[in-house]
Amino acid sequence: MGRLSKNAERVAWTRYIGGSGPEEASKRNKYNAEKTEANGRTFDSADEAKRAIDLQWLEQLGEISELRYQVSYEVIPKAGRREGRLLSC
Repeated sequence: MGRLSKNAERVAWTRYIGGSGPEEASKRNKYNAEKTEANGRTFDSADEAKRAIDLQWLEQLGEISELRYQVSYEVIPKAGRREGRLLSC
């Protein structure tokens, strides 16, 4: 019995787990979350969308203010010649 090439092995494995090809398998989310749209915004998961809706209600009720999404912040502060890095979360 012969051995499959690396590419043939990858395609066979991808088909076995239910995908149509390597491209589809690489697009899957680690936690199987699906993008969800709520109130005109796209969120990475249904849980994130639900939390955003809850926060929007709290803002409308005056419990919180200045609600912002995906805020960038400095992880490593600038020190001398080294520049800090900005991450978007």
